[in-house]
Amino acid sequence: MSDRYSSKPSGSKELARLGDGEVFVKRTQDGILRSVVSNVSLDLRKKEIVKIQSGFMITASGYDRLNKIANLTVVFPPSMTMTILIDGTPQTREVGNPYIEYDPETNAIRTISLTCLAIGLGPIGNWCITHERLRFDLDRYFAMEAWSKVKNVKNAGKFESVSSYNKRDDKDDWIFIPIMPGWGISLDPRHDEVQKVLTNHFQRQKFAERIASTICRRNAMKRHPAIAKTTVLPRDGLATVQVYGWQHDYTAKQINTMISQVSHGEIPPQVEMRQAITEIEHGHDDSQSMESEISSDDMDHTSGQPHGQATLFDQPEPSRLTGREQGLAYLGQCDDRLGSAFLGVVESAVPRIDQVDTFSDLTDEEVADAVSLLREYMGEQINAGDGPSGG
Repeated sequence: MSDRYSSKPSGSKELARLGDGEVFVKRTQDGILRSVVSNVSLDLRKKEIVKIQSGFMITASGYDRLNKIANLTVVFPPSMTMTILIDGTPQTREVGNPYIEYDPETNAIRTISLTCLAIGLGPIGNWCITHERLRFDLDRYFAMEAWSKVKNVKNAGKFESVSSYNKRDDKDDWIFIPIMPGWGISLDPRHDEVQKVLTNHFQRQKFAERIASTICRRNAMKRHPAIAKTTVLPRDGLATVQVYGWQHDYTAKQINTMISQVSHGEIPPQVEMRQAITEIEHGHDDSQSMESEISSDDMDHTSGQPHGQATLFDQPEPSRLTGREQGLAYLGQCDDRLGSAFLGVVESAVPRIDQVDTFSDLTDEEVADAVSLLREYMGEQINAGDGPSGG
């Protein structure tokens, strides 16, 4: 153990157990616990880590588990500044977070842009904010996946010019995807592999907002120095990650001030900023983990909707919240959006909420009480104008 974590007043212990594994502790002269460093185990079976082509990757659920020690405040600011096209001219505007562009003909989602902040103390006790900006271009993703099929699967389609495609007698039976001026990809929708591409595209459309928010939230946590871990090497399905956590005296008002400053492009004094921009692309790590994080296990088999798919501040109809499964889905939905604030809202109705591994461990009565309290809280946020707005 390094001296930084073993220095202690007389009579105090170097090693303690604080919930999740062994925790090294540091105490001030008055004996108050101020910092911990913990080795946390992540489970492959619980999808806290997933297998990707380059190895094993920590999922959003895994980072949520690590954050029980890191104590980061993870938030989606209600608005952000970005450059958008207005009447064909790029203009910098303040827009809702997330900002969603729709196809004017089909009303399908074309792109989602959003931003997420992870705020907390780093390993040496300095304030650090990671500012993650993510863009999910579904049209581009679809084109890249289609191009992969055209290159590797016989008779799935081909790369051709617009003029060549327009001369075809059977062009009405094919799909044409423009990818550059004068050129594009033609696909045969009757081909089995092309139908798989189309199914994947429709699924991404259905879950687009949740995919984007899950990956953005995960990336904000993974870039923070309190965690700063991306890949792991599990043994017997378990991987150990070292995490730093601090107790601090900052109030919610002070945290919110920092959030507001960062949202408007300011850097708070004595705060380290780490900014990153992610573009979800076919074949990269984010896309490989996507299917594992947003899988059939996340579906509510009663309603056919994924847990958390609805806009988080939408008020579900009471009929949708009857039954245990709908209640669990709503808890997951609120947990995704509220982040670290979730426990503070729910614990008055369910005091043991921070002690359960999954919401499924709650009793029917606890689920009902938590849902009732959250619906009231979400209503207050809407009335206060704190709900997210789209583009």
